[in-house]
Amino acid sequence: MKKTIFNQIVKVYIIMSFVMLITIGLYTVQYIEGEWEVILINIFRIVAITFIATLLIFMGFIHKIVEPIKHLTKIATRVNVENMDIPIIRTEHDEIGELAEQFRAMSLNLKLSFEEISTQKEILNSISNSIHQAIWMVDENTRIKMANINFEALIGTIEYKDKFLLQLMRNHEIIKLFNDTISEKTHINREIEYQKKIYLCTSTYLKNNGYVVFTLLDISDLKSVEKFKKDLVSNVSHELKTPLTTIKGFIETLMEDANLEQIHYLEIVNRNTDRLIAIINDLLSLSKLEQTTEVIKNEINMRHFFNKIEKIFVEEWKKQHIELVFDIDNFKFYADEFMLEQVFVNLIDNSIKYAEKGKIKVSANLSKDKIIFIVADQGIGIPKKHLNRIFERFYVVDKSRSKRLGGTGLGLAIVKHIVNLHNGEISVESEENKGTKFEIGFPRSLRSSVN
Repeated sequence: MKKTIFNQIVKVYIIMSFVMLITIGLYTVQYIEGEWEVILINIFRIVAITFIATLLIFMGFIHKIVEPIKHLTKIATRVNVENMDIPIIRTEHDEIGELAEQFRAMSLNLKLSFEEISTQKEILNSISNSIHQAIWMVDENTRIKMANINFEALIGTIEYKDKFLLQLMRNHEIIKLFNDTISEKTHINREIEYQKKIYLCTSTYLKNNGYVVFTLLDISDLKSVEKFKKDLVSNVSHELKTPLTTIKGFIETLMEDANLEQIHYLEIVNRNTDRLIAIINDLLSLSKLEQTTEVIKNEINMRHFFNKIEKIFVEEWKKQHIELVFDIDNFKFYADEFMLEQVFVNLIDNSIKYAEKGKIKVSANLSKDKIIFIVADQGIGIPKKHLNRIFERFYVVDKSRSKRLGGTGLGLAIVKHIVNLHNGEISVESEENKGTKFEIGFPRSLRSSVN
């Protein structure tokens, strides 16, 4: 049966009780015989012997308890991350023995846990260092807590631990990105310029500790290629516009003296020339918008603005028997009027081309922090698989219809650029054979008081 400290204490008390009973017995016998002096001497001897015996037993018992505890204390002071595998001497199967075994098990578990953490840390470091991006993490005070070798190469030092971000990267765009991320507690992507290169900087807020993780991807080559493509399109468009205008002029001149058969072919040439000119004009507009970083905003009376828009489409929507409805309050709006006109002309023109019937409604809703414009039709709708791509340049949902109606595939790309330049957002909802709804949201700060 397993021995316990409690059992050993009971043994000591039994021995002491036994000795005391003997003492009392002797005392009683001597009392009866009346030998008082002998009684006192015997009591003193017995008490002294009992005390000394009990003390020796107690000291031995204390030594038996204290020595294993001292040993465990000594081992505990030697345990650390580098030294977890320490042998522990065996003790008896009592509470101290159990404590020693538990300490041994704890030491082994800690060793295994640290080995696993160390392995995971090495894997994480290998992954972060293999990614061709600078990665680093900062706390809420912008002190750098960890980073990969690409970050070290970017800042030119390996001594970054607990230093402020602004000390190592003197770039206020990154600091602004950090402040926005902390404020919004979200994930943000932005293009920034650093050391004469263009980077895509991503910041992610970590909810568990309030830290922010940054990644920096060099996109300078991509931006150079993108700029080259834009410049090429712009230059080619400019070069094509003049000869196409000349061709159109000569076609119209030839049509004056042509016979019926010749007119038929000249009209085909003229129609396709018009289509080419429309594409060129849209490309030039898009190229100009992509190079624009700031727009000049003027106060626009929205009711007067949409009255002008309505006049542009009067003949067309009447010819197609489509009802065009404007539900606009009389408020003022700050924007580039020509750009804003392009937005609604393109959206309404698309709706007329693809509606074929029913009603097209243009409305404005004033929410707490936004001004929302809606252009909704009851046309053929857009299949769901195309919704994510309709704002791409040259993307056409129905190519045969677009070719027949003269679409360029650039109208919605132009719309999106103009909305972005005004810090707005555009979205689309559509269902086949039920219609399409475009929703544009602008910041409320662009709106002035209602007249």
